Amino acid sequence: MARKFLVNKAERTKIYPKVGIFSPSGGGKTYTALRLATGMIEEMEKLTGKKYKIWLANNEGSRGKYYANEFDYEIIELAPPHEPEMYYDLIEYAEATESCGILIIDSLSKEWAGTGGCLDIANGIGGTFQNAWKNVSPRHRRLMDKMVDSNLTIIATMRGEDQYVMETDDKGKSKPVKLGLGAKQGKDFEYEFTCTFSLEQKTNCAESFKDNTHLFENKPAMKLTEQDGINLMIWANESDIEPEKVVTENKSEEATNKEDLKTIIAEVNILATEKAKVNRDLVVETIKKHHKTGNPNGIKDISVAKAVLEELTNLEVK
Repeated sequence: MARKFLVNKAERTKIYPKVGIFSPSGGGKTYTALRLATGMIEEMEKLTGKKYKIWLANNEGSRGKYYANEFDYEIIELAPPHEPEMYYDLIEYAEATESCGILIIDSLSKEWAGTGGCLDIANGIGGTFQNAWKNVSPRHRRLMDKMVDSNLTIIATMRGEDQYVMETDDKGKSKPVKLGLGAKQGKDFEYEFTCTFSLEQKTNCAESFKDNTHLFENKPAMKLTEQDGINLMIWANESDIEPEKVVTENKSEEATNKEDLKTIIAEVNILATEKAKVNRDLVVETIKKHHKTGNPNGIKDISVAKAVLEELTNLEVK
């Protein structure tokens, strides 16, 4: 039987922009994100008459507070492990509050390449490449879908994939210059955003990589300012129609437990590998307290896996 499809007239709805910003270190990612967010909040308050907050979810150490004397924002400190589920829960938490107007994730690269992030989880699972990513890819995809579908404006910074080239300065001397080629994130990350910008390290000027708004098309590289944030929110609110909320399917408890077990075992493997470099015997004995073979990959009980993870986390190796 042929499939049937529902055909409706397309109507523009209100949009909750997703902005991606990447650059080499020193490119001005956090500062640029705060400038955009400040303009966005200003326009949101004009449009709605409500007061909103900028939330900066920070995993870059003390750098998250560098600009607290220049911008008004709340900060959330994110600690390892940087599994996709932490960032998924962060977005859900921000959505559930009435005060958060803009969520800045600084940086989303940690979810991919940070301690306990996707690459670490895949390496910790072991076995074939296909087997590892069969477990990790759906978890990363779930986070990306959550971000894209969220009725929350999100700005995500990402570290650039740095590469150095030699350039000659005005005195004729050669020196290395850092370039940002893409970002430390999953393949085709730029498609997840309404706008994606690459910042040049020396000038902090932004080049548009992707732009669904047409606000930045065919423009030379420039510094992004509060006015760009205002313009983005004006564009996003050209319609008063709220988009339909995407409901995430609840997984069965059994399926959730299986995923949690794989996550915990991956984290155990990462910790065990690191601490075994100092005292392998102590690490093995610690695991054997809860699992007789000493091989965490054989653990089938989630409570055992949690006990091993907790003990390894607190284990001091000398």
